[in-house]
Amino acid sequence: MTDLSNIALYNYGKPSHRLLAYLIDFIVTVFTFSIVGLGILSFVSLSASKMLLDLQNTNPAKAIIITAVPVILLISMLIIAPLYYSLCESSKHQATIGKKILKLKVTDTQGNRISFPKALARYFAKYLSGIFYIGYIIIFFTEKKQCLHDLITNCLVLSDADN
Repeated sequence: MTDLSNIALYNYGKPSHRLLAYLIDFIVTVFTFSIVGLGILSFVSLSASKMLLDLQNTNPAKAIIITAVPVILLISMLIIAPLYYSLCESSKHQATIGKKILKLKVTDTQGNRISFPKALARYFAKYLSGIFYIGYIIIFFTEKKQCLHDLITNCLVLSDADN
């Protein structure tokens, strides 16, 4: 854990750095989801092609699996992103890959590492921030450069870049 006992020495994460970190993380999650999705789709495609070749002996269980693919893909997408952000931001690094590259850390308001439940709450609070993007726009008007999801969960994004 990083010693942030003198939190005043740290800079708050710049909005431009936070946006770039988000874009990097978006690429990471899309890539991960693509790998998982391709694996699922490959399995289903093989099953579907075998089923189409042998329509008379079609197993109802296979038909159910094939029709369940969109649900399976949606569930995997809904699991990958929250786990990625929450596990990374509550880890000893306190950052996702994008934040780590840009030397940003997520902390509580005292500069301590956040717990997994708090990181998970922060992730889902981002949906509120996304309503008309107002929750993101307020970063320009808050003293500590916090978005709505940071304010809701009492978190800060700090920068190590100038330290």
